[in-house]
Amino acid sequence: MIQLITKVEAKSSQLDALRKQIKEAALSGTSPAQMQQRDLEREQLSTELTQLSEALRVALDEYEAETGSQLMYMGRPYNVAAVRNKKKTTVSPQKRGGGGSSWK
Repeated sequence: MIQLITKVEAKSSQLDALRKQIKEAALSGTSPAQMQQRDLEREQLSTELTQLSEALRVALDEYEAETGSQLMYMGRPYNVAAVRNKKKTTVSPQKRGGGGSSWK
């Protein structure tokens, strides 16, 4: 189960890093072909993460059914959904102090 947790967290980090690269590439005017390749890579990582997350969810459900308690990981209860959602928040241009398209 710890291996699955590690894989889910690693894929989640890879996907977050790729999303950041895609955003930066779009802002810098990267070619459509390169953007399409990055989007394909993002879709593949997303699919892998979904599969790993589902396998982990099943394993966690089995663990909880057998032990009657939630898995503790790094001193706190582990939740698959929290890993997938923890880095998705972004700051909009307006919250950065810019006014839409004129921010840098």
